[in-house]
Amino acid sequence: MQKKFRFDLTQVTSTCKVILNSPPQGRPYWHIPLLRKANPQMARVLTAYKFRTVGSHRKRLYPWDEWTDGRTWKATSGKDFATPAESFRTTLHSHARRNGLAVRSEVIVEGSGPTRRTHVVFQFESASTKVTRPAKATDSTNTSKGRTPRARSTRRINAVCEAYQSGLSLKEVGTKYGMHPTQVRQVLVANGIERRAKGSGPSPARATAIATRNAAILEAYANGETANTIAERYGIGDATVYNIVKQAGYTRRMSHPKRSLLEQRIVTDYKKGLTLREVADKHGVNREKVRRILIDHNVTRRPNPVIAQPRKG
Repeated sequence: MQKKFRFDLTQVTSTCKVILNSPPQGRPYWHIPLLRKANPQMARVLTAYKFRTVGSHRKRLYPWDEWTDGRTWKATSGKDFATPAESFRTTLHSHARRNGLAVRSEVIVEGSGPTRRTHVVFQFESASTKVTRPAKATDSTNTSKGRTPRARSTRRINAVCEAYQSGLSLKEVGTKYGMHPTQVRQVLVANGIERRAKGSGPSPARATAIATRNAAILEAYANGETANTIAERYGIGDATVYNIVKQAGYTRRMSHPKRSLLEQRIVTDYKKGLTLREVADKHGVNREKVRRILIDHNVTRRPNPVIAQPRKG
């Protein structure tokens, strides 16, 4: 059975008073560890001290003092460095960047098979003596949104702006100068050229330019040039050339002899009185193709016959 001890604060207080009034062996009370006053020791002032540099306690892997003397060095993998060649190059450039230097490096491989060795040739130089490349000339085509258009030179930019102001659309200007319509729009905005409103119709200058172009296209087509050649010359599609030819009332030529012969037979059979379905089944094509061939050859369609339905009831 454990005994219960009662802690009497009065007895402890009286005992402390006795110790303070009569210290043991005549020693002052502050020599008693539990009762001495707090008196922390002040720091001392040193006249001189040599601090260690950051990383001086580590062993240096590479002799940077020798490698950065401006001479050209050749380091061999497995002998002078244990990391991959590209990682060693990264280490060289990181050291140069931290110490305000410039470095040139190149990886070379010598031998083949068991005698193959990888080397890194490098040279450190001061950043002040580094040969700086001239900055690329920038123009007003740079925008904060999107990429820089291809129009780099001032002459090209002026040509793009003049082409748009002459009445060409964004797509036509882009096709002419090898640019996307978005890039053409960026060039116009950067040079402060106001865009034409959508649906406003062609301007007088553009209408004149289109009429002149269409006349040249019709003349070239009548002289025997193909639609593909004309389209490449004017920066438009083949379908645009055919639409211009059709609107002018010209008969479209067929570049393929067999295809031309087939279309002539289809037109002849339709004029004889066969229906679209009968013509399509005879020549192995669908009705839509027959209809398109008739339109291309300016053949007037016959009205569909009305089939009498039997009366109900």
